[in-house]
Amino acid sequence: ARMPAHKLQGMSPQDWSVPKGSRVAVVGAGVAGLQTAAALLDVGLRPVVLEAGGAAGGVWADNYEDFGAQVPVECYQFVDYPISHFAKEAHEGVATPWKRDEYRPGSELQVYIREYVRSRPGLAECLRFRTRVVRIEPRKDGWAVTTEPAGAALGAWRQSTEAFAAVVVCTGQYITPNMPAFAGADSFRGRLLHSSEFLDASVAAGKRVVVIGAGKSAYDVAIASVKRGAASVDIVSRTPRWAVPRHVFGLIPIKYFAFTRLGYAAFPPAYLKPGGLWGALRRGELSALLSAKRGLLWPLAWLYFRFMELVIYLHLGVWAPNRIEEDLANAGGQVLTTTPKKLMRSGALAQHVAGLRGLSEGGVVLANGKELEADIVIAATGFKKDHTGLEQVMAHADIEKDGAYLYKQTFIPTLPRIAFVGSEVASFTHIVTAFLQAQVVAAVLSRRLELPSVAEMRAEIALWKQWKRGIPFTSERAAKLQVHFHGYHDDLVKTLGFNHRRKRTPWGELLSPYLADDYAEVKAANLPVLPKRAATFHEVVTAV
Repeated sequence: ARMPAHKLQGMSPQDWSVPKGSRVAVVGAGVAGLQTAAALLDVGLRPVVLEAGGAAGGVWADNYEDFGAQVPVECYQFVDYPISHFAKEAHEGVATPWKRDEYRPGSELQVYIREYVRSRPGLAECLRFRTRVVRIEPRKDGWAVTTEPAGAALGAWRQSTEAFAAVVVCTGQYITPNMPAFAGADSFRGRLLHSSEFLDASVAAGKRVVVIGAGKSAYDVAIASVKRGAASVDIVSRTPRWAVPRHVFGLIPIKYFAFTRLGYAAFPPAYLKPGGLWGALRRGELSALLSAKRGLLWPLAWLYFRFMELVIYLHLGVWAPNRIEEDLANAGGQVLTTTPKKLMRSGALAQHVAGLRGLSEGGVVLANGKELEADIVIAATGFKKDHTGLEQVMAHADIEKDGAYLYKQTFIPTLPRIAFVGSEVASFTHIVTAFLQAQVVAAVLSRRLELPSVAEMRAEIALWKQWKRGIPFTSERAAKLQVHFHGYHDDLVKTLGFNHRRKRTPWGELLSPYLADDYAEVKAANLPVLPKRAATFHEVVTAV
């Protein structure tokens, strides 16, 4: 049952800060959890990072063979440990020094994450591996976190409960494999895997492989199977997604389209701003001119996206039924090389755009009745959100069919001292997004930033929800930012009191990609501690 949170905890809705030196539970040791712990250390708090796996890194610690980032390394780097520092030294497991505009495999990103932990004093000592969080419950002046050894099969008696002043959930978007219930799966005589289980591509040698999915992981798994000598490889996708090349025309890096303000301004709908077109004009926002739906020059934006679709089709051989601006704004799209196109031309890889009827004894049956023979079927069908252990917490969140709606996708207005970093938001530059969220959380917990009233937070959530309704529906729409990360980053930076325009010149602001090093000074530790303010009786009564 849903319990009145503030009566249960004995805290007012404005009592978000904790005393210096307080213990804070950080759930998850991916890039979000590590940056959160680092930010908490910087403001004098004591994070304890609870990680179910055996190493830091989240999805980079253990994933399918040949996985890697789909953005160049300079677009996926820690703000406080840039690749320029990492590239100065040789590292075991890294073939050559990193350079800008390079795409590196997941194994090297894991090395980079490991070195980040080493670069931050005190961070390694905060990590507690093979510790699965079972339950998070409110208690007086904080939270009770129940854990158990990951993989333990000895029953609940191995569980233990600890008290923390605050909790930050950093479990990411990719938690539970989304394994569809294929009709006829029980009769299939071959091997059925989720892409997250495809850890050794040598199992594909000499086998007939069918990959089900339309995202980057489907292409990665298919290419790895071809490389390892599969007898045949087929990709089956019901609805193709748009992909973008690493270099447009083979020359211009994709970061100049997705990571600049000029490129971002063309994508509809304009980010979370009231007043529609006229409001954007009054604020002098570029989206008032270029937005493909409401901008004054929307025909130019429309032509730009149609031209991009043609370029992508000629370059990658990819065509999708949805418009590219809608795919990139919500489903996310993908960054691909020309390898799939070359493999298809050579006959080493075949792609089928068709629905799936199910599995048979000998393979996969498409909706049109065609059967693809298979020894191995790999479902590259993504992951689904899992709030197991957070039931008492999420009961207070605004959850709808398209996801959880939080204040700045970070806070539940009526639950003090618990926050979400990298868990209820996803963007093209996730590592920087998590950094900025972590700074906001650290500022709030250390009383360097005061959150608005519950009513004001709920009003902004309603505005976020209204903005999201302008994007095609998916079950993850609430959390998906993708190309709209510019507006979200600006919002977080301004919330912290820093100037959101980080470039030195107007031309740079317009045309230069926004990268991690632009936010080097945006840290909670650089803010002064505020005098503590007691909540009014009206605020407490209104929230409860």
